[in-house]
Amino acid sequence: MADSNKRDLIINSSKTVFIVLFLLSTVAIFRIGYLQTIDREKWQELLNNTKTNRSQRPIYATRGNIYAADGSILATTVPYYTISIDPQVADSAYFAKNIDKVCIGLSKIINEKTAGEYKGVILQARLAGNEHRKKIKLLQRQIKKINSKESADIAQVLVIKKQIKQIEEHIIIRYVPITQKQITHEQMLAIQKLPFSWENSKNRERGLIKDDILVRERPFGEMAKRTIGNDDSTGKYGLEIRFGKALHGKDGLGWRKKIGPKVWVPVDDSPYQQPENGMDVYSTLDMNFQDIAEDALQKIIGQANAENGSVVIMEIKTGDIKAMVNLGLDTVNNTYREIKNYAVKEALGDPGSTFKLATMMALIDNFNINLDDFAVNCTGSVTQGGRVLTCSHAHGSLTARQIFEHSCNVGTHTLVMRYFKNPDIFCNFLKKVKLGNRVISDFLLQEPLPLIKNRQTPSWSAISMSQMSIGYEINITPMQMITFYNMVANNGIWVKPRLAKAVVSKNEEINIKFEPTFERIELKSATTILKLKKLMEGVVERGTAKNVNEGICKIAGKTGTAMRLIHGVYTGKNQSVSFIGYFPADNPKYTCSVVMQGVKGNANTVSAPVFRAIADRVFAYDVTMHKPAAIIAHSKNLATNTKKGFSNDFQTLGKNLAMTIPNGKGIVAAKANETWDKVNFKTNKMPDLRGLSLRESLFILENQGFKVLYKGIGKVIQQSIEPGSTIVRKQNINLVLG
Repeated sequence: MADSNKRDLIINSSKTVFIVLFLLSTVAIFRIGYLQTIDREKWQELLNNTKTNRSQRPIYATRGNIYAADGSILATTVPYYTISIDPQVADSAYFAKNIDKVCIGLSKIINEKTAGEYKGVILQARLAGNEHRKKIKLLQRQIKKINSKESADIAQVLVIKKQIKQIEEHIIIRYVPITQKQITHEQMLAIQKLPFSWENSKNRERGLIKDDILVRERPFGEMAKRTIGNDDSTGKYGLEIRFGKALHGKDGLGWRKKIGPKVWVPVDDSPYQQPENGMDVYSTLDMNFQDIAEDALQKIIGQANAENGSVVIMEIKTGDIKAMVNLGLDTVNNTYREIKNYAVKEALGDPGSTFKLATMMALIDNFNINLDDFAVNCTGSVTQGGRVLTCSHAHGSLTARQIFEHSCNVGTHTLVMRYFKNPDIFCNFLKKVKLGNRVISDFLLQEPLPLIKNRQTPSWSAISMSQMSIGYEINITPMQMITFYNMVANNGIWVKPRLAKAVVSKNEEINIKFEPTFERIELKSATTILKLKKLMEGVVERGTAKNVNEGICKIAGKTGTAMRLIHGVYTGKNQSVSFIGYFPADNPKYTCSVVMQGVKGNANTVSAPVFRAIADRVFAYDVTMHKPAAIIAHSKNLATNTKKGFSNDFQTLGKNLAMTIPNGKGIVAAKANETWDKVNFKTNKMPDLRGLSLRESLFILENQGFKVLYKGIGKVIQQSIEPGSTIVRKQNINLVLG
């Protein structure tokens, strides 16, 4: 009996389960049928709207940095944000409770509008949104009413649906921009703590919407702009474009929602495909050299009324470009700034007398001419092939040495025509010393190929060799010329200019390493280079550049003043003036070229003084060029006369120099009795930074939230905020070093 009851119970339970499952299945089938037929249009429209307003869009990778030789950042990507608010998303209770808090917070953080102005804009948008939603509900009721009739007016329904769609699209763009300017990352962190933020709300669409904007910044501003480069719609040039692929990285993919015409914001933080950030480029530039070179050029280029000017400083042994300045005249603002790369591309043309170094090299190496023998009696002009070649004046009786030192065109022409009966020997020699080569195309794109003629060149004529010997009928850039001079300074070893040392991934793995490239130029005579160096020293000691002979650093080089070819005509009213050489002359470490175009003056009064100023300041800056005894004396003098600095720096110096040393850590100041006081900068008053190094000043200021801008080298001599002033956080301060 008991078994029978159990069996009946199981059967009844099974029937009940079956009936329930059957009813659920029937409901599900009915619902599916309803969705696919009667309600199909509604859900299809919703799907279409979702597709329209949501999309997988790129998540841009963070572009890699470009660094200077000392690790300073030359170009970096900084995140900024745009902020909008959807005033309709939050429910009434939450909105009423927090609207004042968020408006006060936005006013304090962004400091663009008052809290009342923010509130007015947001309330107006919320009311407008509510009105739009009421209109949509009314229109939806009209559709239901029409559809409830036996003969529904389909055309009328379509018209109403179109009206609804237009209103919904208007709601989409009802996101209110919080600010017209871009928000910094620091401001963004503060905004994320406010009500309505997606960061502290359970509802991720409670109101505030952010969109990331990656902005490329150069901390040194215009300095070396054409060299560091750019890679966006405003221009593509420099290291930025040459290493663009490595710097760019690989963009990811993520869901974005459309909040307005061409405006998309992230839906969530879960990207479909993570971006791979770009690699870093380590350049050879030294911004102290760059500052020295730019300052020296700026002081004279305006006085000369030049169209443009360039300076290149190259380390002789490695070919490292330490500085490259390119200043062009901005005719709108009447200022000189980095407009084009004149050193590498735009100043392609006749070099003038700086090319005479190559001519003398060919004469000395091929014919071993005696530099002190009589060579020519210059009367000021000579006729060749029906063309008159002139000098600045009649030089009279000259040796070969004096021809070079005084840059005599007649003398140079005479020697070349006397010895080079076969022009092929002259032209082939120029090719052998690589004057026809591109030199920096590995690092900067669009470097032109220099034009060094030979007898196969279509424009070759009876006077071509004569013209080439004095630097005409040639197209060559300042970068290509300095590379030749660098070979002479480097005792016949040609070094390819190097502008980058490595491309490094974010995990610090070297992806590409650029080693220095050397090639010894095979010369017939072991004394050729020595003679050329003596010739360049003579230019400064007795020749065309004797006006810059005085200075703290001994220099050697060659002046060049060339008429420019304008619309097919050479004119002396628009000249190119240059000085190319090396320093220190007795133990060369750097070559330097200074070229200016569109001037009326001569090279000795325009370009040579810039070279002199650069050589002296670099010599003072780079103590490795000083003799050991001088370094010790200079270091001791610097240490014993330095009044402020890091305690551990003085402790290190004190181990090697006879001076009292401070105890403890931090920044200290020297007292008159050779004792030290610890300096406390942790106050709300602006410290006196004068006498501190840039490194020490940055340590103090950046820890207190300042953005530091500076110019010059050495110790701080001026500060834009007076010592003792009350500190206002997050402000800029300008320092002048000297």
